[in-house]
Amino acid sequence: MLIRATALAVLLPCAAVAQSNCMPRDDMAAWLGEQFAEARVSMALADTGQMVETYANLDTGTWTLTATQPGGPTCIVVYGRAFQLVAAEPAGVDG
Repeated sequence: MLIRATALAVLLPCAAVAQSNCMPRDDMAAWLGEQFAEARVSMALADTGQMVETYANLDTGTWTLTATQPGGPTCIVVYGRAFQLVAAEPAGVDG
């Protein structure tokens, strides 16, 4: 069983994460969907070349942040609860 990492820096390279927290990207997405009903809600490219994705279950509020190395595995970086989607403010709007 995959054990989620609990206290890792957001862009910690996958090699430093326990091997059980890394797998091929498609397998990770499927596993998060099966185990927690989480689906991808965001993705970004880090300056380090990693693809960073957030998976979340909007009903339960669980979420998982993953990082995929270029040509390498996808690793769980951090996870939590109380996820909320927040609408972006239009540019130039002061709060």
